[in-house]
Amino acid sequence: EELRILYVLLTRAQDQLILSASVRSAEKALAKGAALRHAPDAASCHLDVILAALDEDFPVQLHRGLVEQAGEEATAQADESEAVDEALVSELLWQYPDAMAAHQPLKLTVTGLLRELHAPDAAQELIERPAFLTETAGRMTGAERGTAYHRVMQGLELNALRGLGQRALSAGIRAQMDAMLEAGRIDAAQRQAVYAPALAQFFVGELGQRLLQAQILRREWPFNLRMRIREALTAGEAGDYGEEEILVQGAIDCCFEEAGKWVLLDYKTDRGDDAAALTERYQDQLRMYAHALERITGMEVAEIRLCLLRTGESIEVSRKTDQNNC
Repeated sequence: EELRILYVLLTRAQDQLILSASVRSAEKALAKGAALRHAPDAASCHLDVILAALDEDFPVQLHRGLVEQAGEEATAQADESEAVDEALVSELLWQYPDAMAAHQPLKLTVTGLLRELHAPDAAQELIERPAFLTETAGRMTGAERGTAYHRVMQGLELNALRGLGQRALSAGIRAQMDAMLEAGRIDAAQRQAVYAPALAQFFVGELGQRLLQAQILRREWPFNLRMRIREALTAGEAGDYGEEEILVQGAIDCCFEEAGKWVLLDYKTDRGDDAAALTERYQDQLRMYAHALERITGMEVAEIRLCLLRTGESIEVSRKTDQNNC
C-alpha cells in the first residue's frame, strides 16, 4: 500500500517534482540507501525507496532539515560509488525465523480468513461510501443492498407474522419497515431497497414457516472463537496452516432450534440463477459458521440454508466430509 501511494505521488507531477525529507543523519540515510540496493524489501519508508533507486554514480545532496545548535543548516553530500557497508546489508537482509507466525494476523473475520487462505492478494473493499452516494436505493451497491435486507430481517417482529397469508405478510412487513424507518433503525434508501413481497414469499415457504414457528432463535449473533484452521477447512485447503491457531470473528445471520439441533440460515441478495455456483461461493464460509455454532453451543447443526431474500428462494448447503476433525 505504501509503494502504491509513492507511485501515485511520483506519477502525478506535470512539469517538476520536488521531494523533501527530514533525517537525523544524512550520512546514515545515504549509507542505508546504498545498502538497500541489495535488500530492497527492507525499505521502511518512502525515502529508503528513493535513495535505493538512485544511480550509483549520481551525486546525492540530502537536506538534513535540522538546525544545528549554532543555528546553521547543514547539507551533506555523498559519493555513491563508495563501498557498501556489508554489515548493514546483512542486518537489512535478516529475517525472523518463524516467518509464518510473523505474517499471521491475531484476529480475522471469517471472510478475512478465507481471503487470506484462498486469495491473499485480492483487492479488498474500500471504506464505507459517503452518504450522498447511498441516499437512494438506485445508487446502492450490492453490498449496501444486502445490508438493508439484513437490517430488516434482524428487526422484524416475527410473532406478528405468524399465521398470515402472503398478501397479509407483505402488508405486515411493509408496516414494520415503516416503523423501523420512523424509529431511525433503517434509512429511507434502505426502506426503498427492500422488496416486501419477496420477503413475504420467503416466509410463506417451507423454510420461512419453520422459522416463524421456532421457539428458540438467534439473529445477527456475533461470535469470537479460537480455533485451529484444520478444524474448519479441509486438509488440502488448510495446507501448512492446519495446526495454526487463530481468533476468528463473525456474525451468524440467523439460526433456530428444531428437534434439539440447529438450522443455520445465511441471507444473501444474489440472484438464484445458478444454485451450484452460489453453493460453491459460500460453502466454506457457511461451514465455518456451522463449526463455530457447534463449538460454542455444544449442539449439532443439522441443516444449512442459503436464503435468497430478493427472490424468496432457499438453497440447502451440505457439509463437506473430508475434514481432519470429522
